[in-house]
Amino acid sequence: MIWFLAALCTCLSLHAEQSTIRALVACDTTSKDIKIGTELDYMRIKKSFLHIAQQLKIPTKIQTLAGKRFSIHKIKEWISDLQPSDIVLFYYSGHGLRPRNHDDPWPAIPYAKKRRKYIFSPISSLKKAICRKNPRFALFLLDCCNNSSIPKSASSLPINPFYIPKKSRLPGLRPLFLETRGIITACAAAPGEAALAVIGGRRQGSIFSVHFIQALLAEGQKNLASWKTILDNTCAFSQRRSEGRQHPVYSIETVESRQEN
Repeated sequence: MIWFLAALCTCLSLHAEQSTIRALVACDTTSKDIKIGTELDYMRIKKSFLHIAQQLKIPTKIQTLAGKRFSIHKIKEWISDLQPSDIVLFYYSGHGLRPRNHDDPWPAIPYAKKRRKYIFSPISSLKKAICRKNPRFALFLLDCCNNSSIPKSASSLPINPFYIPKKSRLPGLRPLFLETRGIITACAAAPGEAALAVIGGRRQGSIFSVHFIQALLAEGQKNLASWKTILDNTCAFSQRRSEGRQHPVYSIETVESRQEN
């Protein structure tokens, strides 16, 4: 029995090492009203994803879509290239909206305007497309508004420019990214709310993104890290920093391997 459990753990470890991280960092850096904030989000998340991959020491492909390269078409192309058992990291920072009669908690990404109406793609449809690829683990991070109006709001509140450092010892990254199965989705704002971005002063970026990285860094220092703790802390930090104007929402649909044992 002991031999069987040891063999099972070895197989899980080998399977994890054979996985590939496929990350997408998609940011609207062309809209003038949010450009400064989303450019900083872009740099922060790209650097953090890269350093996470280096610490995990597994094959990694990070695609970035910013400026004129950002489009829903390119996002869908990226999804079409995903492989089963990939570790998928999806990050979006930009404008978001909530279509009428929208009954799930996630917003939509507007990508064009026709006859004074926005053409959009619901996050739920992109999520379903990724799930059909049968990823080993998928993390969706959405730093955008979740209401009927299009602008992402600006705030004068100061925040720190956190990112995952390259050389810190973060043993919790392994259980979070390699030993977790399923899907996690998190959005910066609850339905009907705007997302806040700091676009003035020396310390800039979106409140949700900064505090997610802060919470991930803190939890990653533990041997038994928890996604629920990370997301609960992200929500609490964001609510406090936004003075109650922003309430992130999340969904955890996972089974962690250590809980299966």
